[in-house]
Amino acid sequence: MRMATAYRRLTGLLRGWKYNRHLLALGCAVWFAWRVGTNPKRITYPCQRIALMQLVLYFSSIAAPIIAIGYQSLHDIRRKNYGRVVGIALVLVLLTGAVGLYRDYQENQLRIAGSATIPGPDSADTQPSVSLDLAAVSFSYSPDASYGSTPPFDSADNPAYNLVWDTVGELGLGSASSPLRDLIAAGDSVLIKPNWVDTGTGVTTRPEVVRPLVDMAIAAGATAIWIGDGTSQRVSETDDIVGGTRYPEMVSMLKSRHPGISIELVDLNVLSDGWRWISLGSNSSFAGSGYTDYDLNSGYETLYGHEYYSTADPQGVNPGGHPLGWYAVNDRVLDADVIINVPKMKTHSMMANTLAIKNLVGFTLRSTFDEEESDCMPRIAHRVTGATGNDNYFDNDIFWRAALDLNKIALYADKQGSLQSTRQREYLNVIDGIQAMEKSESYNGVAGVPYDRHALLASVDPVAVDAVASRVMGYDFTQIPVISNAASDSLHPVGINSPGKIVILGGDIDSTLNHVFTFNDNWKTYAGSLAVTDFQPPKINSVSREGDTVTASISAGSTAYLIYQLDGAQTILPMSRDLDTYSAVVPGAVVAL
Repeated sequence: MRMATAYRRLTGLLRGWKYNRHLLALGCAVWFAWRVGTNPKRITYPCQRIALMQLVLYFSSIAAPIIAIGYQSLHDIRRKNYGRVVGIALVLVLLTGAVGLYRDYQENQLRIAGSATIPGPDSADTQPSVSLDLAAVSFSYSPDASYGSTPPFDSADNPAYNLVWDTVGELGLGSASSPLRDLIAAGDSVLIKPNWVDTGTGVTTRPEVVRPLVDMAIAAGATAIWIGDGTSQRVSETDDIVGGTRYPEMVSMLKSRHPGISIELVDLNVLSDGWRWISLGSNSSFAGSGYTDYDLNSGYETLYGHEYYSTADPQGVNPGGHPLGWYAVNDRVLDADVIINVPKMKTHSMMANTLAIKNLVGFTLRSTFDEEESDCMPRIAHRVTGATGNDNYFDNDIFWRAALDLNKIALYADKQGSLQSTRQREYLNVIDGIQAMEKSESYNGVAGVPYDRHALLASVDPVAVDAVASRVMGYDFTQIPVISNAASDSLHPVGINSPGKIVILGGDIDSTLNHVFTFNDNWKTYAGSLAVTDFQPPKINSVSREGDTVTASISAGSTAYLIYQLDGAQTILPMSRDLDTYSAVVPGAVVAL
């Protein structure tokens, strides 16, 4: 089994070279030298043994011809038969060219077969179903913020507990004792989606941040709470990652404390838990884009025709090899009444910051046919086939479309996976930035660089919270396609990225937060000239109240809102502007702002 899995891992990685056995052998040689050269013990690993076997097969098949050709050429040179030598060289050149032409022919045939596109929706179907006029983002910064050490991470033993509680409370979705009372109804099923990818400090969402969210769900009356992710690792590898996070200890103790509530750790890659194919069709972000099935690429090869997209779900639905608008989603996502998305604040090699929008990739299965399958890339498109240079990074027009589709599924897909015109479940995003991560990609077993950001953000709007978090990380969100384009869908809107429509609650995002998160090494060519000045907060000079009128002097501001509570309900009131002077009228019953 391990040998078969290792073989899939190697061949999956090199499938893009499937028409050139010479490049395949070269790739195996580089892989073997890199892995074994840095750690000789790895020679016993199944993937290294498969690579070695491929090299033996390659060289054994070409050794005899090469020896024969070499011997004959030397013999002809000694006899000064240079015409024969030139002839042999010409034959070799022609054979090499023929192999290249055959490879190009095969790739062109694949391109033709995968030429299907998704037409844009009819104009009659483009009326927005939801109007998004305002987004509130709660931000907390505490230089003393840290994590706990003792499961189940009760408030007394968890320095992050009250910070999370207060940050979510700022959104006005409940009461002080039950901050999510208006988001979660009694009897609801709640899916809490942390970020469980890779190992090392600062990479995964910490259970200390998730623990108060579990308590909020319990206080609001949830009867089922699922905590889980679909990582890019195999199921067995995910078990190892989660085992080192102390989530199992926390959940075990909470289950014993709350026997009437179903509290489970779940792996969204487990096929037996139930999953289904979801086709968005003309509602996909790829509709009307002109992109073909062949254009969608995982990073190594086109997704078109891959086994991932040729496997039927338990309902018998099969995309037939077509990736455009198709997503394999775990049933837990669709069965949830409420989703709480808890990403880790960190960087990523392709889409800058890995935050709320990106975290939903974990809703999709890493493999539709084998939980221990090693080739994890096919589940969503990451770039266009043949992309080079900045087309892989800040000019990437592919990944944001797939990520936006997943956000639409989370909000608008019913329990059968059909997209509806109205939202089907409640949604909250909480970003764990107490300890963030720079260069979060792990190469050769070396993880990134943890950075103590001491921050938390929360919002029901995934786009707005990512835009604000970009400022906290030192980025201009308009340079990050997955955020700047995420507000482009008017029929199934998922959020707002306009600074003028985002209200920041809680702490101030001031000059203290001036650290620009380091890009991954392969960004240096593309990222040097990017601006990082968006979301610089305006300066509030004064605030006064006369009767029911509140007046504020705000320099360099564009839009201002007044926030107050009345009878336990929070109200966000737009203020009118006259140059740098803003005003609003509040009910006389409002005692404190």
